[in-house]
Amino acid sequence: MESQGTEGLRDLITTAMTDETLDGPGKLRNLYEGAAERARLTTNSEGPDDVTLLMLEVRSGPSHLDNDPEENDLEDNGDSALEALPEPTKALAPITQAAGELWIAEGEQETYLALHGRGTWTGADSFRNLAKAALKAGHELNIDLANCSVLDSTFLGTLHEIVTLDATGHATIRGADELVRGLFTELGLEQVLASIRKDALEPPAEPMLVHHEQPTHDSHHLLLHAHEILSELGEENRERFSGVVEALRAELEDGNEQAQKQV
Repeated sequence: MESQGTEGLRDLITTAMTDETLDGPGKLRNLYEGAAERARLTTNSEGPDDVTLLMLEVRSGPSHLDNDPEENDLEDNGDSALEALPEPTKALAPITQAAGELWIAEGEQETYLALHGRGTWTGADSFRNLAKAALKAGHELNIDLANCSVLDSTFLGTLHEIVTLDATGHATIRGADELVRGLFTELGLEQVLASIRKDALEPPAEPMLVHHEQPTHDSHHLLLHAHEILSELGEENRERFSGVVEALRAELEDGNEQAQKQV
């Protein structure tokens, strides 16, 4: 079959955006699924085409460009699945919000992790590794979200994994504001909600900034795992994230096949 080019794209977008029976996330999901189906039907000498969705937010006031150099795409990959990750309806950070920073302070029996700004997939791997190491060492893990503005779905799934690793409640969350708690509620993260403590906590030492490692192709495994976790928390989550899980699995399988061919 020859490439479909741009024919029919206007109808696809118009149909998806004017469907009054769907809310915003539902319209975007239909748009992505329609574009993905077109990509599956579009083949050339190099295989199926990829899918990229460009999201624009319209608001009054001066224009801003969100082009953070620290949030690069995964190296050497056509990461169509990442560009189409659905987020909770309230998880859209302001365009001018700074990229997230992760801070750590360690005591003899305590590890303190503080997230400032946005918690996104680019920092979820570092957070996961440090948190798991603290729990493995038997430390009390205190996660400070007082200066966190928003969490994306990958970070939410990773946070749920960490909180549920230790049934004795060694992982606690402090400082989560109403917006962040709303994300926990929206996705049914009951154990995360149960881990929240209202009392303030001082770090055991002077916090140090964690330097994130540059994301690689292996980051797909974290993305897939986090969304599989969210999908297992209820039927609504399963419907919301099933497309992402399938796309990430397909890309991992394709990457493995390509690697085997190069051996």
